[in-house]
Amino acid sequence: MNKDDFLPHDLKVALGEYKAAKSCIYRIEECLTNGDLIEAKLTINDLSKSIREIEKLQEKKRRNDDFASMAHQLAACGILSKIV
Repeated sequence: MNKDDFLPHDLKVALGEYKAAKSCIYRIEECLTNGDLIEAKLTINDLSKSIREIEKLQEKKRRNDDFASMAHQLAACGILSKIV
C-alpha cells in the first residue's frame, strides 16, 4: 500500500481496510483448505467491500490532487480560485 495514494486524514481508514483485506485473503485460503466454500464466498464479499473502500479513498485523493492542480494553474494565470 502506498501512503501517497491517500489524503493524510484518510490514511488510518485506508490502513484499516488494507489490513481487513489481507485478513480476508488469509481466511479465504483457510476456508478453501478446509473445504468450507460457503464461508469462503462470504469472505470474498468482505474482501470486495474492503477493496471498494480503498478504491474510494484513492479516488478521493485523486480528485483532491486534481482540484489543487487546477487551483495552482488558475493562480499562475492570475485568477484567484476564491473568485471561481
